[in-house]
Amino acid sequence: MNKFIKWLLVLVTIGLIYLTIYTYLGPYIGVSFDPVRSTKQIPVILNES
Repeated sequence: MNKFIKWLLVLVTIGLIYLTIYTYLGPYIGVSFDPVRSTKQIPVILNES
């Protein structure tokens, strides 16, 4: 069981390191992390009572 936990922690650590590197190097390799913005107009009906 200890060996399993040790390997799991190693894999999680490697994954976090990979994601950190990918986040910083992503824009240089053509990946955009900017959200896509669009304008939506939704009509609102108010009750006049």
